Amino acid sequence: MAKTSKTVPLKEKDSSSSSRSTSDKAPALHEIFLGPCVTKNDFKVENHPLIPCRYEHVSRYICSITEKHLEAMKRDYGWGDQVVVQIPSPEESIEDISEMRPALPGEETESPIPKSVKDNKRKRVSKPEDPKDKRGPARRRKKNLIPVDIESVHQMNEEEEDEGEDSTLVVFTKFRVDLSQCEVELQKTLDERNALKLLCSQKEEEELRELRADFAKARKDEAELDKQGAKEKSLPHAKRIDELEVKLAEAKAEVGETKIAVDKTIVIYLAGAKADQTQLREASDRERQSNDFSKCQSRRETLEEIHTRGYNLSE
Repeated sequence: MAKTSKTVPLKEKDSSSSSRSTSDKAPALHEIFLGPCVTKNDFKVENHPLIPCRYEHVSRYICSITEKHLEAMKRDYGWGDQVVVQIPSPEESIEDISEMRPALPGEETESPIPKSVKDNKRKRVSKPEDPKDKRGPARRRKKNLIPVDIESVHQMNEEEEDEGEDSTLVVFTKFRVDLSQCEVELQKTLDERNALKLLCSQKEEEELRELRADFAKARKDEAELDKQGAKEKSLPHAKRIDELEVKLAEAKAEVGETKIAVDKTIVIYLAGAKADQTQLREASDRERQSNDFSKCQSRRETLEEIHTRGYNLSE
C-alpha cells in the first residue's frame, strides 16, 4: 500500500491557496517546514533571514536519534518492554508512526485520526496495480476522470490542508497526553523510589545499631573471658608465690637465729681475745723484765769478775 505525506503549508496570505496551481506535486517529508516558531534560535536554517519562518523540519533531528538514545530514554522514564519506540525513516510521515506505535497500558486503542480523515486518506491512496490487469490503461484512466472546476480543486486542496492540520494536531495532542502520563508515572516511580530509599536507610540504621550493640557485648564478653583466663593462669603462680614467701620467711627466721648465734659467738670471742691480749701483754712484760734482769745479772757478774782481778776502770 502506497504511503502519502501530509503537508503543513505556510499561511502567508489567504490568497495563496487560490493562486496555487492544481498540478503542484505533494512535497516529501524532508521538504516540509514548520509554521511560525517563537524560539528563532532553535532548528534554524543557516543564513535565511529573508525567508520568514523557514526552519528545518523536526524529522532531521528525529532521524539523528539512535537506538542508544531510545534505550536511555526508556531507562530514564522507567518504561517497560511493552512500550516500543520506533525511529521514523525520512520516507515515513508522523501519522504512519503514530499508527504503528502500540498503545500504552491504560490507554485507549482508538486511533487519534478521525474516521473521516482515514476514509479520505484511503480514497487518496492509490491501489496497487494488479500485474494481471495490464490491458487498457488509457481506457481505465479515461473512465476514472471526473470533470471538475478550479474552485472545487482549490476547495479540495484546502480541505486536505485542514485535514492534515487536524490530524497533526491530534497526533501532537496524543503525544502530549502520553508525555503527561509518562511524567505522572515517572513521578510515581520517583516517589516509590524515595520511599524505598527512606525505608532502606531506616532498616540500615536499625541493623547498624543492632550490630554495634552486638559488637559492644562481644567486646565486653571478651574482656571478661580475658580476665577469667588471666585469673586461672595466675592461680598456680599465686600458689607458688605463697610457697616461696613461706620458705623465704623460714629462711629469714633461720638467718635471724644464725645472726644472733654469730653475734653471741663474736661477743664471746671478743671477750676471750681481750683476756688473751691481757695475758699476752703480761707475759711479754714478764719476759722483757726477765731479759732485763738476766742482762743486768750478767753485767754485774762481769763487773765483779773485773773487780776481783784488780783492773781499775776509773783510769
